Amino acid sequence: MFGISIIVVSYNSATIIEPTLHCLFSQKYTGNNPWEIIFVNNNSSDNTVEMAQNLASKANIDRFKIIHENRPGTAFARFKGVEAAQYDIICFVDDDNRVASNWIEKVLELMQNEEIGILGCGGTGEFEATPPDWFETEKEAYAIGSLYPNQALLDTTFDANLPTAGMCIRKEIFANLKEQNWQAQLSGRIGDSQAPGEDTELCQAARLLGYKTFYTNELHFIHYMPKSRISWERFLKMTYGFGVTDVFLLPYKLVYDKRFTGSDFKYFFRKLWYINYLGKKIALFFGYFKYKSGKMTKANFEKITARNAGFCETILKEKDKFKRSFFEVQKLTKII
Repeated sequence: MFGISIIVVSYNSATIIEPTLHCLFSQKYTGNNPWEIIFVNNNSSDNTVEMAQNLASKANIDRFKIIHENRPGTAFARFKGVEAAQYDIICFVDDDNRVASNWIEKVLELMQNEEIGILGCGGTGEFEATPPDWFETEKEAYAIGSLYPNQALLDTTFDANLPTAGMCIRKEIFANLKEQNWQAQLSGRIGDSQAPGEDTELCQAARLLGYKTFYTNELHFIHYMPKSRISWERFLKMTYGFGVTDVFLLPYKLVYDKRFTGSDFKYFFRKLWYINYLGKKIALFFGYFKYKSGKMTKANFEKITARNAGFCETILKEKDKFKRSFFEVQKLTKII
């Protein structure tokens, strides 16, 4: 049925969840398409669930239900929410996202376009404290700002890299992935760990099935940022996590390029874990000399070092999983 199932994944969110749910409970949509809110408790140890229940009761919302996923990881929790969803359009709203009052109306309008398989958007930051100067340059890592400014609706299938926050996706994509026995390689953030990437993996997998991804600036949300999340040390930890996920996103890119551009030479060599490992080490070596010669800032060198470390340490430790991941990805296009 054409309607929206909004999935909110929550882990120890008692201090931030009220504004998020208030925005969802206050939607102004008066059309005939059905919608629901599925709140997924991802193994919280605080009173998040009780607070969510109380807020729903006070708002007299009958289209709200709470389910539980004890396996840690946002990807597991989101998939659990999808299994419980009744409607054709899945909409992921993070527990620190505050959507506009016309969110449902706008999503239904945009998703009438059957060419759209997955739709992403950007967020505006709301900060507990004034962010440091470096944050403006790195804000996209926090799903803040527009990836493609001044674009009402843009086909982004060429890179298929969209943040999960505010993502809208057709439920049939999950059904098709399940039919192909697809196994996600990334589980997303687990508790306070900083290893994302499950959003990009989902986009990349859908792209291999033939779906298109789009980005819009007609949807947006407010992304609340507590001051504890914005420190240079935490950012470097997050950047290290990006390096970890790069390892398991690489097979998607290589398989896609082989399928659509016929780049067999690149595919053959980049499948070898040690080629990728050495390539990152060489890049870091040249980065070091650029930094020492004054051609690279200390901040950029620290960022490159963190991401390279995440990649190299992971591919060295998980080289067998890296090899096996190609078979999982190849299922989606039948490339042998």
